[in-house]
Amino acid sequence: MKNQGGLGVIRQGLDFARKKEAEDQFRDQAEAAEINARGEAARAREQGLDAAAAVSRRARRNKARRMTLIGASGLALSGSPLLALQAEAAQDGEEEADVRNRTEDRARDLLRSGRERSQSLLSRGARLWDNSFF
Repeated sequence: MKNQGGLGVIRQGLDFARKKEAEDQFRDQAEAAEINARGEAARAREQGLDAAAAVSRRARRNKARRMTLIGASGLALSGSPLLALQAEAAQDGEEEADVRNRTEDRARDLLRSGRERSQSLLSRGARLWDNSFF
């Protein structure tokens, strides 16, 4: 009988060790999920900033081209030509802001998704200990 009791303690110890190892793996995976999400969000932000800069460069080129055309035509930079330039500048500014906003939304979504994955993994690790002796 004494032997059986010792065997039970050993089994419990082994079970504890297996659960602890599995929990550690879930914790490592959760940490990796958050790190990956931060990296993806940083890349998304960088791509978004590049896209916004491209919109800004295109807008400046178009404005310079239009100003050159207006100047070459001999028209005064007032009235309709000026209003058209101002309207274009406003539209270009809105487009650049939209790109920046979409970029930030995407980055936030990536971070949220990473946090959710991390929480799910941590929860799975914690459930290992449900209904057990330890």
